[in-house]
Amino acid sequence: MKQDMTLEDYAAYRKAYLQKAREDFHMGQQEQEERDDAPPEEGYLVFARFRLIAAMMLFIGFLYCWYTKTPILGHSVQEVISIVEDDHYFTMLKDFMETKENP
Repeated sequence: MKQDMTLEDYAAYRKAYLQKAREDFHMGQQEQEERDDAPPEEGYLVFARFRLIAAMMLFIGFLYCWYTKTPILGHSVQEVISIVEDDHYFTMLKDFMETKENP
C-alpha cells in the first residue's frame, strides 16, 4: 500500500481492481464460447473435399474401365472385383503376419 493512500482510498482501489478482474474473466468466457460455436477449421474441410473428389474420380475411372473393358494394371475388371470381394490382400497380409510371428 502506498504511503499517501488512506484506508478508504485503498479499499476503493481494490474494489475497482476486483471489478475489472471479474469483467475481464467474464469477457474471456464469452470469447471462448464464441470460438466454440465457430465452424470447423478450413483445413479439415479442404481435406474432406479432396478425399470426396478423389473417391469420385477413382469410381468414375473404374466405371470407364468396366464399360470399355480396359484392364487395370494388367487385371481385368472382373479380377479386380473378385480380389476386393475375397479380401485377397487382407488374407495375404494375415498369412504374412502369422508366418512372421511364428518363425
